[in-house]
Amino acid sequence: MLTAEIAECVDPAAVENLDGVTRVENETGTGGTRLRITTDDPLELTKKLCALSVTQGWTLRELKPHRQTLEDVFVRITGAEEVAV
Repeated sequence: MLTAEIAECVDPAAVENLDGVTRVENETGTGGTRLRITTDDPLELTKKLCALSVTQGWTLRELKPHRQTLEDVFVRITGAEEVAV
């Protein structure tokens, strides 16, 4: 998973159409857009996102990998949203 911080408000559809993207979560605010992008190949997608930001004229502020927590892995494997303790 990658997190992209973009200075402008962008349409996430352009990112969703990139090869290797399985999911995009979008947060748009007054300071721009934050995209959380799920992919199996973060390194290759990083290259594609940089190229896309140039062609779209986006100001890419930050692009960083998301490190999964043990809870993230558990939820992904089991599909459970909440675990009662």
